[in-house]
Amino acid sequence: MQAPSWFISHGSPDLVTHAKAPAHQFLRGLGSSMAGLRGVVAISPHWRTEALTVNVTAPARIQYDFYGFPEALYAYQWTPASSDKLNDQVLATLAPLSPQAAATLPLDHGVWAPLSLMDPQGSIPVVALSLPRRFSPRQLFELGAALAPLRENGIAVMGSGSVTHNLREIGPNEAEEPKWAREFVAWMEEKLAQNDWEALFEYRRSAPHALRAHPTDEHLAPLFIAAGAGQGKFAHRLHASYTYQSLHMGSYEFV
Repeated sequence: MQAPSWFISHGSPDLVTHAKAPAHQFLRGLGSSMAGLRGVVAISPHWRTEALTVNVTAPARIQYDFYGFPEALYAYQWTPASSDKLNDQVLATLAPLSPQAAATLPLDHGVWAPLSLMDPQGSIPVVALSLPRRFSPRQLFELGAALAPLRENGIAVMGSGSVTHNLREIGPNEAEEPKWAREFVAWMEEKLAQNDWEALFEYRRSAPHALRAHPTDEHLAPLFIAAGAGQGKFAHRLHASYTYQSLHMGSYEFV
């Protein structure tokens, strides 16, 4: 089977405890598409490194890499599966890029928050791949392309981030999303629908309100890896909603 390549907006860590949130319900439903998967390679904006690194920790565990949330979130438990075979497959596939291996790192919430909703039983092995700090969007796309052969072996790629991410602009969930966010998302989705990667690679210069939507670029960067793993195919939108007023929870599959 050819496994999917997704870009998933993971939102705030407390998404996992907000069962009525549209994005929470979407991720629960997306779990049905994981049947038969042999593994997931996950890329989070919260693990950035100088050199490309594969987290080969086994058994895998999660970390509570946030503060100031309700106690219920710190009591949230999920046990991810890990697999030496999966780790070896990822390292072998990326061998031309000379990845490093890290064996002591827990999974951050950019990985475990969405996957714990998609795979509550932790039945599918997961391995985390770092986000190289100095890679351009084009280089990230090429990194994703290097991962593409894994999909033929039933291993999915999940880039986790956010379509918009400016924590200084968040507000109450019931508030209307701001105009700047709507205009940025509309531009992104227009270019995705056109498969216009040359424009998307230059989004920080070309998209309206790009620097307001992403004061720093790490939360959109995993989208380029997921797209590359999808071999440049069109983005099929799976979900769209807002949380905390301005965080767009768009999620896409590259098919």
